Amino acid sequence: MLSGTAQQILILRDYPIARRQFVSEFLGGAILHFAQEIAAAPEPIPQAEVLELYRMLIPNNLAGTQQ
Repeated sequence: MLSGTAQQILILRDYPIARRQFVSEFLGGAILHFAQEIAAAPEPIPQAEVLELYRMLIPNNLAGTQQ
């Protein structure tokens, strides 16, 4: 499910088809792991901080400088 969400994000951002599956699976796994760590945190993390961290996980620019 999360890799499907990541796939949709990549499609909306016109990410190259050739790498889309690999990247979506990686991002899906990263999002799931992030959610599990947030849920298991010994002390609650403020929602605003969680949102900021999540936005770092999925940056606006997926192109980066490396090809």
